[in-house]
Amino acid sequence: MKKLSIALLSMGVLFAYQANADDKGGYQGPSLQRSVNTEDSTNTQPISVNAARALPDDTKVFLRGIIVQHLKDDKYLFKDDSGNITVKIDKDKWKGQTVVNNNWIELTGKIQHEDKTVQIEAESVNLIRVK
Repeated sequence: MKKLSIALLSMGVLFAYQANADDKGGYQGPSLQRSVNTEDSTNTQPISVNAARALPDDTKVFLRGIIVQHLKDDKYLFKDDSGNITVKIDKDKWKGQTVVNNNWIELTGKIQHEDKTVQIEAESVNLIRVK
């Protein structure tokens, strides 16, 4: 019985460690189509970066593209076929996923207008394909 308890305790510690290790995630790479209401999770058509730039502040968006560069802190350069935009991705939004340069991701977030620039504050990041 004592050996079984020790074995179960050891397994619990191992699983807790593994779960904690899996939560890290983030971006590893170089440093330095239509509007969609993402509250309706059944609508999955992404918009382009170019179209997102023209939307008003706090508009929810869904984009598909790649992160090409870490800019600083929690800011990254996101790119699709229409152009680039800065995205702010908090650590908890990575959800254990490791994204490297040129991995395709889907990004949901809100448009943020700050000091004559437009950026997206990410609400979720999902790795979809590795190039």
